[in-house]
Amino acid sequence: MFEACLAAHASGKDYDRILEAYRFAKTIEYTHAGLSPAAYLAHPLRVACLAMRAVKPLDVETVVVALVHNLFEVSGLSIEDMTKSLSRPVANVISILTVDRRLASRTDTEAYYERLGRAPRPARIVKILDKLDNLFLLCLNPDDAVRSAYLRDVEAFILPMAARDLPELSSYLRFLIDDCRRLGHRG
Repeated sequence: MFEACLAAHASGKDYDRILEAYRFAKTIEYTHAGLSPAAYLAHPLRVACLAMRAVKPLDVETVVVALVHNLFEVSGLSIEDMTKSLSRPVANVISILTVDRRLASRTDTEAYYERLGRAPRPARIVKILDKLDNLFLLCLNPDDAVRSAYLRDVEAFILPMAARDLPELSSYLRFLIDDCRRLGHRG
C-alpha cells in the first residue's frame, strides 16, 4: 500500500528521498507493547500516506518525518543515528515530537503542545495525522479513562492545530472524535 501511495504522489528526487526514508524505516527493530515490529510499522506507513494525500504540494520532509515520527519512543536509535541515516532537520523534528511518557501531568501535556505549536509545520502536520490514525484504533483500548483522556487531548490540542495547519481535516477530526465517544470500547 505504501509503495503504491508513494508512486501516485511523488516522482524524481522527491520519490527517491521518501523511498530512502521508507527503506530506513523498514530496517528498524521496533519495540511496541503488544505489536510485532511489522505490525507497528503499519502505523507510520499510514501516517506517511496521509501526509502525501493531505499536504499539497507534496512536502517531502513531512512525509519523511511521518515515516519515523515515533522512532525515539519505539526503538533504541539515538538522534545521532537519525542524523546519519536521514538528516539533522528530520532528527530535530522527531525530537520535538517525542513524548516523555514519564511526564504525564496536565501541565506537562500543555507544555508539550505549546512547544509543538511553535515547532516547524512538519511536526504539527505529523502530530495531527498521527492522532487521526490513532483514533481508528482507540476503541480497542479497554480503559475508559485512557480513551476519554485521549479524546479530550485531541479536542483541546489537535483540533486547533488542524484548524491552523490542515483546515480541510478539521470537520473530519471532529466527526471521528464524536464517533469514538459514541462507539466506546468494542473489544
